[in-house]
Amino acid sequence: MSVLDKVLSLRPGNTVARVGAGSRIPFLNPKELLRVLERAPVALPCLPVQAKAALPGLLRAARAEDAVLGLACPHPLADRGAAERFVTAVHEAAVEAEHSRPLFLQAGPVRVARVDGDALGPLQEGLFRVVDAGFTLVSLDLSRLDSYAAVEALNVLAGPVSERELSLELTAPASTGGEPLDAYRTLLEGLKQWKVPVRFIRMPAAALGEGEPDVELLRQLVDVAADYDAVVTVGE
Repeated sequence: MSVLDKVLSLRPGNTVARVGAGSRIPFLNPKELLRVLERAPVALPCLPVQAKAALPGLLRAARAEDAVLGLACPHPLADRGAAERFVTAVHEAAVEAEHSRPLFLQAGPVRVARVDGDALGPLQEGLFRVVDAGFTLVSLDLSRLDSYAAVEALNVLAGPVSERELSLELTAPASTGGEPLDAYRTLLEGLKQWKVPVRFIRMPAAALGEGEPDVELLRQLVDVAADYDAVVTVGE
């Protein structure tokens, strides 16, 4: 078995169902990539794709650097076909380029602004479509909620992702005073109690301050996330 065949065997079922078992494009779940790379000091880039025309250049750059690449669909719920079109476009571009480096596909961040049934029902339906489309990472922005409402929302919304054992990324509620990391601790503790698995915690770059980023704050968040078996991502 070749190295590529071994990598292809790790593809999640939802992606294989979308692109077909005969596809040779290594779309992976990013938590599998972290497991393989856990002892390597590397960062995984994930870039938002605003136009299909950008895909060949992004794939070419990944090959030039022999790098893993994440590609994000910023608005996967824009309409009922947005997620499927994105995955199809990436797959077609990768096939044309004969791309063989690992890729992962992120949906979002999707903003969650309310926790009533009228808001969460359509969002949950949309996330099922996203998962069926083949995405391996779903990013949810909870910054407009308080920590307790965020846990309530995730108890509903995490189902489509956790049922397929895919990856979930969260932007925590904004801090309302006290330590900047309190919102992250409260969220992660609540999710642990509800047994909602989260692998990635996202900190917007703006939260690290203007000019030189607050590296110490980022290190502290890394330590907090590690207590809950999560890792940190930094938003654009």
